[in-house]
Amino acid sequence: MVVSGINFVTVAVLGRVAGAEVLGLYAVGFSLIMIVATTLRSLLITPYAVFAPRATEARRQGMRGCVVLGWTLLAGGITLLAGLGAVLLNGSLAATAVGATYPLLAAAVTLALPAWALRETARQVLFADLRFGAALVVDGVASALHLGGLVFLVATPRLDAATMTLVLAGSCGVVGGG
Repeated sequence: MVVSGINFVTVAVLGRVAGAEVLGLYAVGFSLIMIVATTLRSLLITPYAVFAPRATEARRQGMRGCVVLGWTLLAGGITLLAGLGAVLLNGSLAATAVGATYPLLAAAVTLALPAWALRETARQVLFADLRFGAALVVDGVASALHLGGLVFLVATPRLDAATMTLVLAGSCGVVGGG
């Protein structure tokens, strides 16, 4: 609920302050992040959520280790592919009128992919372990950082799809890595 609320506020502010084009670009980047997050959730978190509650604590720790290892391998591979895509996109669009916009967004999405996946993995493992209070703290801190970054970008006229995606990456990375 907290994460959905901050995402709604972000979309509303982007559309109102930065305009439809920036909102559309952000939506494309955010959709790519959601595809990766959903893939990682279905491959890693769902099996953990099904089998972890019935496992002993020692077995659950091993399962968590497998989730982290799987996350590292999958997110790393996806990030490498996204980075390669950003480099190729930069080369193909450099001479066009929109040459500066898409490569910056692609680079921002490349940075946001592992950060979002890390935060989502932490949240989902906490939910699967029935540690709802800790999951709420993760959501609250990430949302506060995200909202603070949004306010900063609006106050200093730097709000665009790439900078907002970088704020998303930063807020997720700080919470997911902590």
